[in-house]
Amino acid sequence: ELIAEVLNIILREVMGVNTTYETEIATSSAHGVRAVMGCPHPLDPLTCEEDAALNASSFLLAPHVATEVWAIYGDGIFDKFSANPRFEQKPIKGGVLGYKGREGTFVSRSDIISEAKEQNRVLQWFEGLNDRLGDTTVFMDDIQAIVDRFGLENFTDCNSPSVSYMQDGAAAFKKWFEAEDPDAFEEIDGKIYPKCGEPFAGKVWTSKRARERYNQQQLDGTTGKWCIPFVTSSGYGTTHFLQQMHIWNISACVFNLNWGDYVLAGKEFRALEYWWWPDTTFDAQGPVGVIGLPQDQIQHSEEYYLTPVDATDCNLYANPLLPDVDDVGDPIMLL
Repeated sequence: ELIAEVLNIILREVMGVNTTYETEIATSSAHGVRAVMGCPHPLDPLTCEEDAALNASSFLLAPHVATEVWAIYGDGIFDKFSANPRFEQKPIKGGVLGYKGREGTFVSRSDIISEAKEQNRVLQWFEGLNDRLGDTTVFMDDIQAIVDRFGLENFTDCNSPSVSYMQDGAAAFKKWFEAEDPDAFEEIDGKIYPKCGEPFAGKVWTSKRARERYNQQQLDGTTGKWCIPFVTSSGYGTTHFLQQMHIWNISACVFNLNWGDYVLAGKEFRALEYWWWPDTTFDAQGPVGVIGLPQDQIQHSEEYYLTPVDATDCNLYANPLLPDVDDVGDPIMLL
């Protein structure tokens, strides 16, 4: 983390180069590489990657460096853009930064894990969150408390274009849930979105198990916690954890907040969140990563994410239009 911070300061403040540094905004490695290539809307993979959009004249020419990009994601998009004949200039791929990053589902506070251990529960393992093993909502805050804190109107619509990461694996998402849980998604204008029904229609996606628990409460006329809140932003990680919530029978309520509220929710509430290490935003709360089976690379290549992502090298990419690119390129390649 310190290496990336220092490099970021040198590039931006000393050399005057635009940079994307992953801990600054709700972004991703894919976003960083798209920015390096000059995508006008790097957070929108469809705009950047559809053939109609791959026109060099429509891309920005501003110099840009993406630091702390995870190679497992960056390399794929890097290779896709590099192979496209419409780009006369190819991005520059720097060296590995010397440490690995990991993204995935985190339990937002370490004290949740401690309390669970006192009851012989292991919540940092996907199977440990399985509702069949016992009610895990007791360790978390009520989803209604989070809705009251931020206001349902400030939750991102489930079919909003800003939930951009949803489209990264939309085809596989549809293929999986069409057979397993057709109520989990809806198709609008050829795009796949989470289907968010009651009680927070259009704003909160509920796993199959959560829907079962909510419907049973309605039938019984009872109240109480019925799902584990799961917070993310811009759909970050959506195609991963929605599948995992289903396969592990986790009673989850998944929602998107803007970046500022997302950070506040992760700090203030006992919940699950999709995050990455080595970012330090939530260090004070001591978030604990939820582990699973070893990554199945074949499944991941088909956009099935029943296993989490392994730790991966952090890399650096640079736009070829950097001023004095040879001078900038040499030290970058030494990292």
